[in-house]
Amino acid sequence: MIPRPDYFVLGEHTLGYIDARQPHVFCILHASILRGSTFDRLAGITFLHPEIDTIRPATPEDFESYRVCSKGHL
Repeated sequence: MIPRPDYFVLGEHTLGYIDARQPHVFCILHASILRGSTFDRLAGITFLHPEIDTIRPATPEDFESYRVCSKGHL
């Protein structure tokens, strides 16, 4: 069985998830240019830099504010 990914907000501008099998890869669900993101959600992934990037666990409110349906995710 494949473990469920953990959901995070990267830099307070991008909602995504990290699969435990690839902890250095951040998969983008939605990026907000209004909040300062330079990512495109169509790019799909970005690599995390522990010295530079800040992440925090995503909440149901984050899914709502990024306009991503949490059904099937949370």
